[in-house]
Amino acid sequence: MSIQEIVTKRRTIHHYKPVAVDESIIDEALRLVVHAPNHHLTFPYHFYKVKGDVRSALLQYAYDSFAVKSKETADQKIQKWSNIPGWLLVTQKRGAEPKVTKEDYATISIAMYILMLALDERGIGSKWSTASLFETEKWYEICGVDADKEEIVGMLWYGYADKEPKTFARPSMDQYCSTLE
Repeated sequence: MSIQEIVTKRRTIHHYKPVAVDESIIDEALRLVVHAPNHHLTFPYHFYKVKGDVRSALLQYAYDSFAVKSKETADQKIQKWSNIPGWLLVTQKRGAEPKVTKEDYATISIAMYILMLALDERGIGSKWSTASLFETEKWYEICGVDADKEEIVGMLWYGYADKEPKTFARPSMDQYCSTLE
């Protein structure tokens, strides 16, 4: 496939089949993230494979948090989240300089896209979620992430798509690109 085909084919997946993804495919995709442009060679990301007791504790915490507003919504969300075969918690190293922090986040965004494209190439869908729940002290605690050293920037969920996502119109280039002369 050409780069144009690869980029235009990839879509965010919201519904997954409850089928495990071979760990070697995930590792292969993760090996590619180091090729994201990285201005200061900080390699500012860390990917945590979330499994077992940690995953169960996160699901319970999410359920309890959602149930405060609506038990019905909590049931629906946790059912959906429970069906997602793969979870990668993504963090960014904390830095003192705002400019470097901004550049590091750009690196992470590109690294995530590389990861998502690599998974898509193997027929595995993904979604980068930045839910506010991931920013809570309890989420950090359950994951064992030191908030003084790392910032959680999201969760990458992955698996085989259960249904195709809806497509939507994209803007034409003249709507977002101008020439400065």
